[in-house]
Amino acid sequence: LYGLALAGLSRIHRVASPGVVLATALDFLWVIGSVALPTIRHVPNAEIVFAQAAVVLVFVELQLLGIRRSIFVNGIGGFALERVVQGSIDRAWNVVSDVARYAEVADTLHSSQIVSGEGLGMVRECEDDSGACWLETCTRWEPGRAYAFDVDTTAPRYPLPLKAMRGDFEVEALDASRTLVRIRFSFTPRGGLMTEHLLALVFAMRGDAVVGGILRRWARLIEAPAKTNVQVT
Repeated sequence: LYGLALAGLSRIHRVASPGVVLATALDFLWVIGSVALPTIRHVPNAEIVFAQAAVVLVFVELQLLGIRRSIFVNGIGGFALERVVQGSIDRAWNVVSDVARYAEVADTLHSSQIVSGEGLGMVRECEDDSGACWLETCTRWEPGRAYAFDVDTTAPRYPLPLKAMRGDFEVEALDASRTLVRIRFSFTPRGGLMTEHLLALVFAMRGDAVVGGILRRWARLIEAPAKTNVQVT
């Protein structure tokens, strides 16, 4: 059954996924158990058990390398998701570009507000559930199409070990009634390979849930029936 599960994981398009992290963790537990078991009780032909553990450990290392390479290229990290929504591009843009209300769709945030400017150069302040606050500056603004925010990762208590963080948010018309909404985060970590491994595991475990949650809530708003004003006479 485990072998069949691994075969299924090998066919998915996204390597950085919770399933791959779980498989890697289970393989590592196999190695730990294989090494520990002979110290607890007598195991005939223990050298065979150790040899199997060594092979599985190689797979663990290769799987960790695969997860990291799916997130990082030459030290630059990236994670992107997209979703097709039922709604015109104008409707999608109106929802996605409501940047002051970002905290309402991002469940990792407690609040968000615009503190200065509008469009290119505007500054947004975000606060997470732990009380950490940071500023984000709009460095791309293409009305009806896309915008981006660069995050001030030097803010006190910023939750991730990053030198830089950027989020791009895009809408693309597929036809008159369907729009593709895309979120792409790019980031540079503080530290070396260990930090890259850690961040890769974090994005693999939480990326689909967090970023996918934003897309799901945006889709709900975009696809909601338009409110009509009824005048009572």
